[in-house]
Amino acid sequence: MCIGRKYKAFKDGRRVEQKVIISIVTAKRRMLRDCKLLKKLSLLFEFVHRVILFVFYYSICNHFNFQQMYQTSVSAALRVSLA
Repeated sequence: MCIGRKYKAFKDGRRVEQKVIISIVTAKRRMLRDCKLLKKLSLLFEFVHRVILFVFYYSICNHFNFQQMYQTSVSAALRVSLA
């Protein structure tokens, strides 16, 4: 047995945390759910980071009109995003 948390809501908007006894199976299920959520958030952050890098490289290359640098940065960004 493990100790979990349960929230009791009232009509006036208050929430009170109560400690309850839960089974080990329920505790493991909750832990796995949290790990899956963290993994999805991590993948989302990584994707956004790659998009920001791609836009940054693209804007620098357009600013300086370096065609070779542009091709190199685009291919590097695509390699990173496909990896």
